[in-house]
Amino acid sequence: MHKKGTAAPAWPYWILALYTLTALVWLAGSESLLTHWTEDAAQVARWKDWQGYVSIILNAMMGGWLLQRLLRSEAVRRAALERRAMRQRQEDERQRLAATVVDNTIEGVMVTDANSKILSVNAAFTRVLGYTEQELLGETPRLFKSGRHGQPFYEAMWDSLQRSGHWQGEIWNRRKNGEVFPERMSLSAVYDSAARVTHYVCMFTDITAEKAQQKRLEYLARKAPLTGLDNRAWLVRGLQDAL
Repeated sequence: MHKKGTAAPAWPYWILALYTLTALVWLAGSESLLTHWTEDAAQVARWKDWQGYVSIILNAMMGGWLLQRLLRSEAVRRAALERRAMRQRQEDERQRLAATVVDNTIEGVMVTDANSKILSVNAAFTRVLGYTEQELLGETPRLFKSGRHGQPFYEAMWDSLQRSGHWQGEIWNRRKNGEVFPERMSLSAVYDSAARVTHYVCMFTDITAEKAQQKRLEYLARKAPLTGLDNRAWLVRGLQDAL
């Protein structure tokens, strides 16, 4: 029985060779034996008739066997091609769906190679950062550095990425127009079968509005919205701390 997904085994050509040799021996040897066995013309004719019948039967059997092998081989080949085509269609569909999800997500997505060279970004990424994809291809994420983080911050980020394959946190980056803004970012490493890093995937969300709301709430917790002066609760808390 053939394993699923494999081609049909090679035909046993030795059977064809054996059949051909047997047929030649039959034709040549039977004629010689018949000549030594009898000189009766009628018997010779009958023997040749039987010889012909046997040859027809053997040829029919061999032809049927060859036809069966041919049909079986063709069926196995077609089945293998159909399975391969189906797997390819499924893989193409998965890739198409994945690309659709990435292109339509509200999060910015960036993919780099193992050397941090940008390979692709989605529409949300270009919308938030202000660059086109063509402007970013081949660049590195250093292009977005805001200047608000020191070297220890980036060293800790890459140390986590190398140890666990993942980093998540808040970071300030710079848009194309020079505006600095906060992001909530997730970085992940992609590995091959040999556990070597092949790509990095970055996903982020612009949290500018969230930070503004947080700052507004902190302001309202301390100031009266109409006068801008410290509110009563804040004054009471200050006095309690002073006492």
